[in-house]
Amino acid sequence: MNIIMKYIDYWDRKVKKWGIFELTMAQGATMGFTLIILKIFPQILALSVWWFIALWVVCGGPVAYALWFKKNGHSDASADGDHRPSRLT
Repeated sequence: MNIIMKYIDYWDRKVKKWGIFELTMAQGATMGFTLIILKIFPQILALSVWWFIALWVVCGGPVAYALWFKKNGHSDASADGDHRPSRLT
């Protein structure tokens, strides 16, 4: 296994332990970082709205698919044998 896969697996294991609070805080931190970038580079907002819609579809599409259309409710990343029960059941 190369170094990149080890790095990805390390963070994947850590993130799987997060609860709703940690996920929400990470989302808030990401939004804050985005606002800082937009404040530094306001030219980004001059882009066509279609670029932002495309980004939204590319990033949100797999998540929406995993939430609403997959039988087990999560992405194929959990097919590695991690069959923990859902916290909502």
